[in-house]
Amino acid sequence: LSHNRYVENAIRNINELKAKNISLSELINKESNANKYVQEYLSDILYHRIQLVVEIYKAVLQPKQYPRLPLKNINELMKLRHDIVHRNGKTKTTDEKIHTFNTATLNDAFKVVEEFLNNMMNLISDAVEHHENEQIARDLEDEF
Repeated sequence: LSHNRYVENAIRNINELKAKNISLSELINKESNANKYVQEYLSDILYHRIQLVVEIYKAVLQPKQYPRLPLKNINELMKLRHDIVHRNGKTKTTDEKIHTFNTATLNDAFKVVEEFLNNMMNLISDAVEHHENEQIARDLEDEF
């Protein structure tokens, strides 16, 4: 994480990290620090659980505004991914329809992913810009 504020936000706002207990012997180990535990937690997240990922990003970044991201299409794509990876390309329905693909469906999938990534990039950029502006304002206040 690029700044300690994001580590602190993660610890304050993600229940699993907030509830983490650390022994005193771990505290004296120089390699045991909050950043390490946050990084390990974030590395273990299943990034195909889109709603959880978005909530974690919001918890860590604490954006000024919480835009409602359109997740319907990306969630449908994640269900399709699940069918391909875990169900041999078949649907979960009783008739187990096999998914078929063509250029148009693949292009649509690429557009859905691109839209989601653009939305996430905007969320991240807006939050970082907001925090940088807050820091500049604090620095200016400290000077005067």
